[in-house]
Amino acid sequence: MKKLNNWLKSIFGGNPVNPSTTTTEIKEDTKVTNRIKQLREGIQHLNYTYDTNLQGLQDTYNSKLVLYNKQYQQFEEVFRKYRNKAVSDAELAEEKKLLQEKESELQDAGALIQEVAGYKAEDIQAHTGEMEALAEEFTTDIADSIINKASHLQELKQQYLSTLSEIQALYSDVVEAEKVLNNNNQFKSKMTDTLGLKTEKAPLNIEALSLKDDVIINHLKTH
Repeated sequence: MKKLNNWLKSIFGGNPVNPSTTTTEIKEDTKVTNRIKQLREGIQHLNYTYDTNLQGLQDTYNSKLVLYNKQYQQFEEVFRKYRNKAVSDAELAEEKKLLQEKESELQDAGALIQEVAGYKAEDIQAHTGEMEALAEEFTTDIADSIINKASHLQELKQQYLSTLSEIQALYSDVVEAEKVLNNNNQFKSKMTDTLGLKTEKAPLNIEALSLKDDVIINHLKTH
């Protein structure tokens, strides 16, 4: 009990603590903050969906590029033979047609990637544009919530200190009762010892009752 009293005095200067008589209203999420969350989650979903599809399109493009390069090499071989009079005009024309088909397929695959990437940019921009338009109102709402919650923490702190004072007062009741008994009775009372045994499991040590700076800082960090 003496340690608890000394600790209270060292932190609070021994001044009595008056609990706050008001309760701060904790502001719930507003329509704007909910909309910002929806937009943020929407952007994440769009990125995932588009990127998954774009990866598939890129894989298709890469496959067509391999086929185009193979067809191009084959065309070069036929063209070399053509210059050596080893193949006919018709055979060269057929290889050229096949190469053009592969080239067209490759261009179409590349164009589709660009088209989908454009849709992605448009959809993302629609979301970010709305977020930017709501930024002022959003930050105002968040600031109000932070201020309210910080004020609420101060009220909880006052309640916490008040409860510590109540605990101290309860211990003092036993101490004073024991003094009266000992001053008016031939048998020495052991009420404080008994109380100590009955409350030894109560979390009343300094470590249990205090919050370390690093714990507070860790909870204030942006995760």
